[in-house]
Amino acid sequence: MNNEELIYPVGEQDFENIILKGKVYVDKTHHVYRLTHTNDFYFLSRPRRFGKSLLVSTLKAFFEGKRHLFKGLFLENAEVNWEKHAVINLDLSIDVSEKADVLEANLRRTLMRYADSWNTKLDPRTSVGKMLEDIVLSAYRITRKGVVILIDEYDAPILNVIDRQPEEIQAFRAVLNDLFAPLKGLAPCLRFVFVTGITKFSQMSIFSKLNNLCDISMMREYDSICGISKEELRTTLRPGVLRLAEELDIAADKAFDLLGKKYDGYHFGNGKTDIFNPFSLISALSAKDIKDFWFSSGTPSFLVKLLKERKQPLDISELENASLPESAFNQPVENIADFMPMLYQSGYMTIKVYDSLLQSYTLGFPNEEVRVGMSNVILEVAAPGSPRAAGLIYTPFLKALFADDIDSCLEILKTFLCGIPYDLPQGREDYFQTILYTLFKILGAPVYNEVKTARGRLDIMVETPTTVYVMELKYDQSPDVALRQIAEKGYAEPYKALGKKIRRVGINFSLDLKTIAEWKVE
Repeated sequence: MNNEELIYPVGEQDFENIILKGKVYVDKTHHVYRLTHTNDFYFLSRPRRFGKSLLVSTLKAFFEGKRHLFKGLFLENAEVNWEKHAVINLDLSIDVSEKADVLEANLRRTLMRYADSWNTKLDPRTSVGKMLEDIVLSAYRITRKGVVILIDEYDAPILNVIDRQPEEIQAFRAVLNDLFAPLKGLAPCLRFVFVTGITKFSQMSIFSKLNNLCDISMMREYDSICGISKEELRTTLRPGVLRLAEELDIAADKAFDLLGKKYDGYHFGNGKTDIFNPFSLISALSAKDIKDFWFSSGTPSFLVKLLKERKQPLDISELENASLPESAFNQPVENIADFMPMLYQSGYMTIKVYDSLLQSYTLGFPNEEVRVGMSNVILEVAAPGSPRAAGLIYTPFLKALFADDIDSCLEILKTFLCGIPYDLPQGREDYFQTILYTLFKILGAPVYNEVKTARGRLDIMVETPTTVYVMELKYDQSPDVALRQIAEKGYAEPYKALGKKIRRVGINFSLDLKTIAEWKVE
């Protein structure tokens, strides 16, 4: 293996800079070829930090005719026209304005700079849509070639204020509607239009007035346009995996397996290609370590808002086999309460199964990083401050659990729950159940919630290599009541065939103490 140190573009989105500095680049230019030879107007939805901006930067370099940057890549020898076009590139993710008029002013300043480049006289007081139209017409007259418009993260300004009142969101949407409004009418002067975002909000002019926009987000042929496929990992990125294995002192096959469990598992549309999260994967190869890089980079405020607005804590088991129709992926921003499509588009869930007959999708967590990360977010919303404390109990809790010492486990959890400053909803046993179940999930224990049996539903079942724990939870009652229910309903019977020890656990939660009051184990 070559001993030359590989340089990975962690968090970098500038194609030209990556190539000129000799950093590792996974060739996506065959997708650029397909895009530029198939249609002229596109929309692509992908999660944050998934390579959208790098793709936009690659398109920009291509349309600027910078052929020298594509040496050794697919496009170098492809039959393409390397003509230089006027390119207008708007990255809306860098504008986190708190007011719609500030967003509009910032867009005007950006468009004025493009106007100067093409000797276009603009009235700074005119609408942003009219400014964009005048710039395109001017650039087209000067170059006699179609203008290229690249708009990255179009929805960032709205997602930044998603917790505001509907009228405030509408003000931001009006600015964006104005910006996109002239694009369809400018089609004869445009060579290529490419728009990216995390979500696809209906009732935006980009998707209504601009009805010639081809949405490739869930098309099979573009499922690997962003992110890293298994083939790319085993070819282009193989040297990095070998170095990771060497650093961790494990076999190469083991390193591939660990990376797959941690970062793989994304599916877009009904495609069969497994996609790795590129930010986490590149970060892992660069650091020669496996950590929760993507989730550590920040949780979008709109996700926290969605969870906080629920009338009851979200049970993480709801997300493990969620089903929804294809039509659910096209919703107005005001109807954001149906948050499953948002979780998918944001990268917190992925498509597990597509039923073409019913035109429905079954969603689930893509990988271990997201499953644990989402558990932390859910727990943070239900019990503020808890994820940091969860990290402190990780080792002693797991050690006790796998030593078949359930009493020590519950003692640790009792102390943990005492330190959480939350207000328990009156009479809500399921509140404690959600917290307990989510904690087991975060700590990596095999846990199942609301397990259906022939005679009822078991609250929680936890399995270790040697033991099955059958847990019934009660609220301000004796744990004996919980144990009697386990016996009367036969909750433990299905697990006798496993050949493991069975522990029946009755747990009582106290409203006054706001934690576990007492428990019994049989």
